[in-house]
Formats: sequence, structure tokens, C-alpha cells
Amino acid sequence: MKKRNLFLLLLLLPFVSLTAKDIKLAYKLEKGQKFTLQINNRQNISMSMMGQNMTLTQNANLTQLVTVADKNAEGYTLELKYDQIVFKQNAMGMELQYDSKNPDNSNPMVAQLSETFKKSLENTITAVIDNRGMPVSNNAKEVVGNNNLTGFESGMMVVYPEKSLKVGESWDIQLKPDPTSDFVINSTYKLESVKGSVAKISYTGTITGTEINGASAKVNGELSGTMDVNTTNGWVIKAGMNQKIDMEVEESGMKMPMSMNIFTEITSK
Repeated sequence: MKKRNLFLLLLLLPFVSLTAKDIKLAYKLEKGQKFTLQINNRQNISMSMMGQNMTLTQNANLTQLVTVADKNAEGYTLELKYDQIVFKQNAMGMELQYDSKNPDNSNPMVAQLSETFKKSLENTITAVIDNRGMPVSNNAKEVVGNNNLTGFESGMMVVYPEKSLKVGESWDIQLKPDPTSDFVINSTYKLESVKGSVAKISYTGTITGTEINGASAKVNGELSGTMDVNTTNGWVIKAGMNQKIDMEVEESGMKMPMSMNIFTEITSK
């Protein structure tokens, strides 16, 4: 019996050591490194305008290419380019579909979408992050404009703590995805597990803001999700995020309340 207990103890020791070990998570990327992201956004939007209630659903499948353009002791410069945009919308029974690789410009509404997304497809977003993933700057507003794209530039990277972590530990981050906006995301991350070179992280948070693209907007929202990251370089392998946002936009003296439920999935190669 004693020998059996000793055998079981020896068998479990490597796992006990693994879970007790601290791990330091950070971005360790190389200049010229490239990633291909597949991003799926599903949105359900309810809004009220001039006494009319309207519900619409949107589904955007995005292929985004990311290149590490530069690195220094403080962090990285990333270049992000949309390679393909597939967009579907249903507004009160009226359906609209657009594929940037094969747009049907004979449809006036699709032609309008082509023009809306043209700038995003032709130009490159430049985003600067520090070694922990905290945004320093980006030009997404100039490139993406006012459309509903939500790519990797929209604060989807994990922001790691300065300290090392044990499995089960949490850390808090305040994030401004757009340094020129007053939108703030307060998140609590938790290191759920580490298996081999993959760490699983969960998070919850809130979103607040008062302005969108120069227009007054009261925004309150909640978000939650999980992600798998590569412990070697800190990069997100896959992620899923839920957002529930209540918003009141005011333009030309007219208020337009809306509610949005958004689910985003990311896979990276």
C-alpha cells in the first residue's frame, strides 16, 4: 500500500509543480512576423428613431493580415490590413449581402457598401502597442472611418500585467482602444490554466463613453469572454467575446437610443 501511494505521489509531482509555477506573460514578437486573422462579428441591434422601432442583424466575416513592422525596447508597431470583408445585413426583412472579393455592384445598395469599405480595403492601419499589449496609438479612425468593422485594432489584444502570475490569479486593466476617444474599457482578466505553450484567460469588463465620431453618445456596456494565448510570444490563438451595449446617440438635437448584442470570434494563424 505504501509503495502504491509513493508511486501516485511521484506521478502527480510534475503536475503539482506545473500549476504552482509562476508564469510571465508578455508580447515577444519579431520584426517581419506575420499573422492571418479570421474574425467573425455577429450583431443584433435594436434602435428607436422618430417614434419608429427597428431591429437589424449584421454578420461580418473579416480576414485581416497583421505584420510586425517594427520593434524596440518599449514595444511594437503593427500593420493591419483587411484582405477580405464579407458582410450580411437583415433590416426588417430586407437582406443585403456584400463580398469584397466578388461585389455585385449592379445593386445600388451593395455599390454603396463597396464605396464605404473601399478605404478600409485599400489602406493599412498602423497600431503601436507596448510589450504588455497596451495601445499607444493607431490610425484606425482615418482608415476604417465610420463603418461597423471591428478588427484587431479595436482593443482585442490581451493586456498583460507587469507581474508574474499563478493559475487562478486575476489582474485589472483600464484600456482606451482609441487614444483620441473617451471610451474606456475596465476589465478583469484571470489566468484559468496553462497547458504546454497555451494559456487560457477569461475576462469580464465594462465599457463607458460619451462620444462617437464627434457626436454626443452615452454608452454603457458589459463584456465577457475567453481566449487562448501562446505563452511563448503572447499572441492570441483564438478568442470569443460577448458584448452587450446600451447607447443613446444625439445628433442635430435628435436622440436615438439603441441596444446592441455583439459576439466576436477570432482565430489566428
